[in-house]
Amino acid sequence: MKDKALHEIFRQMEKSVLPEDFNDRIMKRVYREQRRKEWRNVVLVAFTSVLLLLGAAYIFVHYFSFNFHTVFGTLLEKTGEIISSGLVFYGFILLPVLLLCWMDYRMRRHFHLRNLRPDK
Repeated sequence: MKDKALHEIFRQMEKSVLPEDFNDRIMKRVYREQRRKEWRNVVLVAFTSVLLLLGAAYIFVHYFSFNFHTVFGTLLEKTGEIISSGLVFYGFILLPVLLLCWMDYRMRRHFHLRNLRPDK
């Protein structure tokens, strides 16, 4: 009974014609929304990373009475020439950046492959 009524209603409805650029506009909206979500995720990851680093530094200094000068002072005195040349500084910057880029590549590859499987 319900199927016949629905069939009759859909048969009586007028067929509406979509504009020619309808699919293009919808796909542009989808891509724009996808880009916005990707940027939001990047910002959230960066913000969370900074918060974790600041939280770790705060815990070390205030709860463990960690003194950076006494721990790293002798190391910095011995390697002062290298640090002043900037080589170690660039290395300290380069290593986390490369690690984060590699992790990003692996996660994107994992999720991309997982979402493209035909069984889903």
